[in-house]
Amino acid sequence: MGEQSMLHELFFAFIRAGKYSEAEKIAETPGLRAHPVKMSWFTDRCLRTNQVELLEKCVEISQKLFDCDREDLYFQLFKIYDKNNHWERAKSAWQKIKEENILPQETTLNLLKSIFKKNGQDIDVHIPELENATKSVRGSGRRVIDLCMDGQITEAFAVFREAEENNVLLTSRTYTSLIKALVKDGLLNEAAEVESVAKNRVRNYSLRGTAGNLLIDEQVRRDCLKDALVTLQTMLENGSKPMRSTLNKLANALAWNGDVPGVEKIKMLTERHELPAHVLPQSLNSCVVLAHLNSGNFEEGISMLESICINEPKKSYTSFLIGQLLKKNMEEALEKLSILAERLANQFANYGPVTDLFLNYVKAGREEAASHLLQRCSAIVEQRAQLARYINRQMGRNEEEEVTRLMELLSDPYYKQVLYSFKMKGYESNKEVDAAVALYEKAKAEHIDPDELFLKRLAVLLRDAGRPVPFSEPPETLEYYKEKLKKQTSQNDEEQREE
Repeated sequence: MGEQSMLHELFFAFIRAGKYSEAEKIAETPGLRAHPVKMSWFTDRCLRTNQVELLEKCVEISQKLFDCDREDLYFQLFKIYDKNNHWERAKSAWQKIKEENILPQETTLNLLKSIFKKNGQDIDVHIPELENATKSVRGSGRRVIDLCMDGQITEAFAVFREAEENNVLLTSRTYTSLIKALVKDGLLNEAAEVESVAKNRVRNYSLRGTAGNLLIDEQVRRDCLKDALVTLQTMLENGSKPMRSTLNKLANALAWNGDVPGVEKIKMLTERHELPAHVLPQSLNSCVVLAHLNSGNFEEGISMLESICINEPKKSYTSFLIGQLLKKNMEEALEKLSILAERLANQFANYGPVTDLFLNYVKAGREEAASHLLQRCSAIVEQRAQLARYINRQMGRNEEEEVTRLMELLSDPYYKQVLYSFKMKGYESNKEVDAAVALYEKAKAEHIDPDELFLKRLAVLLRDAGRPVPFSEPPETLEYYKEKLKKQTSQNDEEQREE
C-alpha cells in the first residue's frame, strides 16, 4: 500500500473511531490530495447506514483536504438530511456553502428546495436568495442552449464567458451542448476551454457520447492527433465509450503518420478499460503493423505480422492492411507482405493472408497480379468459405463488375453456384420472374447444379406467378433451406479455420 493510500485509510478510520483531531492532522498533511473514489465510498457508506453525524464530521474535517470536491460533499449531506427530514440542518449547511464560496449545482439547489417543501417550510422565508440563484443558473443555461440551436455559436460562447465572470454555474447538459456546437463549428480551443470549466464546476463531469466522439473526429480531421489521444484517454477514464468508427479514424490516422507508440497507446487503453467487442476496432493490430511500415521499419512490421498470423491463424488481419497498401501504392511494403503471405501458405498451410492478397488484387483491378498469384498458389481456389463470403458481400454492395472479374479467374463451378444463388435471392425478392427463369436456363446451359434454396426460391416465384415449375421442387419450406444453408456456411467456416 502506498503512502497516500495509507493516509486515506487512516483519515477515514479516525473519523469512524471519533478521533477527529487525528483525522484533521491527516487532512493537513502536505501534498495529500483528496481521493474521489474513497471519498465516494465513505459518503455512500454513511448514507447506507444513516450515520448523519459521521457524514457531517467528514464534510467539516475534509475542508482542509487539498483538491476536495466540496460541492459534491454538501450534495451528499443534503441527501442524508432529505432522508431524515432535517431541514434545520440543511439550512445551516447552506450557510456554510456560502461561507466557503461554493457554487452549488442546480441538482443541489433543487434537492435543498425539496427538503424544505417536504417539511412544510417556506424556503423564501428561510433562504430568500435561493430562488435567484436557481433562476440565474437556468437563465444563462437556457440562453446558451437556445443560441446553439439557432446556430449562433459565438454568441452562445459569449454568454458562457459572461456566466463564468459572474460565477454562475451552468448545468452539465448546457456545457455539453455548447462543446458539441463549438466542435461542429471547428472552434476546438473554445471547446477545450468549456470542457476545462465543466470539469471544475460539475460533479463527475465527463465529455460523453456524441460530444466526445465529435471532438476526436474533428481533432483527427485537423491532424491534432496527440490532442485526440488525450481526449480518448479522458473519455475512457470517465467511463464513456467511444464509437468504433471514431477509434478507427484515430488509429488509421496514427498508422499513416507512422506513429507506432500512438496506435499502441489506443490498444493499451482499450484493453485496460475492457471495451466491449462491438466498440473495438477490428484492425488495431493491422494499424500497428501499418504504422511500422509507414515509418519505414519494414522488417519490424512484417515480423510482427508474421508472428500474429502464426499465433492467431483463425483471425484475419491482412485484408485491411493489404487494401491500405494498395490504396497508397506502397509497392515495396506490398512486395514484402506478398512474400510473407506465400510463405505462410506454403510452410504453415495458412491460406487466409494469400487469399486476402488475391481478393485485394481483384478489387484493385490488378487481374494480372491476381492471376500470377493464383498460378503460384493454386490452393486459393479451395478457400471456399472465404471466397463465397466475399462474393456475397460484394454483390450486396452492388460490386457486380468486381465479382465478374473474380469469376473469370476462378475455375471451380461452385463459385458460380454461389453467385447465381445470390442473384436468385434478389429476383425472388423483387418478383422478377423472367430474369429468374433466364438465370435458371443459364445455369443449366453451363452445367451448374443449383442448390436447394435456389430451386425453392424459383419454384415459389413461378407458382405465385401462375406458371408451371419445370423441375422437381424441393419438398421442405423456404425457411428450412435458408436455415440449412446458414448452418452449412457456418460449418464450412469452422472447417476452413481448423485446416
